[in-house]
Amino acid sequence: MKIKLVMFDLDDTLAESKCDLTPDMAEMLHRLLEKRYVSVISGCKWQQFLNQFVQYIRPEYYRHLIVAPVSGGQVYRWRNEDWQLVNSTSIGISFEQILAAFEEAFDACNFERPTKLWGPQFEDRICQVTFSALGQVAPHEAKKTWDPDFSKRKPLIEELRKRLPEYLSIRAGGSTSIDVSGFEKDYGIKQVTLQMKKEGLTEDDLLFIGDAIFPGGNDYAVTKTNVRYRQTKSLEHTKQLIEQILADEDAVLAESGRGVPRTG
Repeated sequence: MKIKLVMFDLDDTLAESKCDLTPDMAEMLHRLLEKRYVSVISGCKWQQFLNQFVQYIRPEYYRHLIVAPVSGGQVYRWRNEDWQLVNSTSIGISFEQILAAFEEAFDACNFERPTKLWGPQFEDRICQVTFSALGQVAPHEAKKTWDPDFSKRKPLIEELRKRLPEYLSIRAGGSTSIDVSGFEKDYGIKQVTLQMKKEGLTEDDLLFIGDAIFPGGNDYAVTKTNVRYRQTKSLEHTKQLIEQILADEDAVLAESGRGVPRTG
């Protein structure tokens, strides 16, 4: 077995954005968890993971599951019959300071604020702050048509970078959101890898699958690691990739990319 850990993005890879895991996808993951470790990494917070994903995985597979909320700023493992936080990283700036920077950026780029909202736009995820333009609980149909080409968020991100510390990662996440964090998913992938060293695994044993492995995409940070990766085109494609991993992992690896770790 060459792929011992499969790491997935969540939204638009395993489930529609902020939608529950479907029974057929859960069953595919159960089949994978019987043979391999599985990790899921996303910008969402732990409670969202519980509601959207974890509750649909059968408990007998929890010991083979590693959950990495807020892009890996937190890592959860199943220990002593409960989910335990085994790693957490601070963002190093207050929620209020980030909100103030957004307000200035809105004015600077003449951002057209949506008139209809579904829930609050800002969410403090402890080690990440997320702005969801249409609100935190906007329906998928509304979100997918709001900014498909990132043209509404790009000017806002540029203005935020002028107003927030350089060490912060500011990126478009999901369909309508902007994430402000102290790190990107390459950091989270590293934290998961460090956890799995205790199980005898290394980066060579890991395959990452995500829908946004392109410049500006929230999975692109995987290219800054030494981990192999495959980009999925849809939820159905993700299922096909899982089937291929179980049936012929060499074929999956033959078409995978591999990141180049940054130095300096």
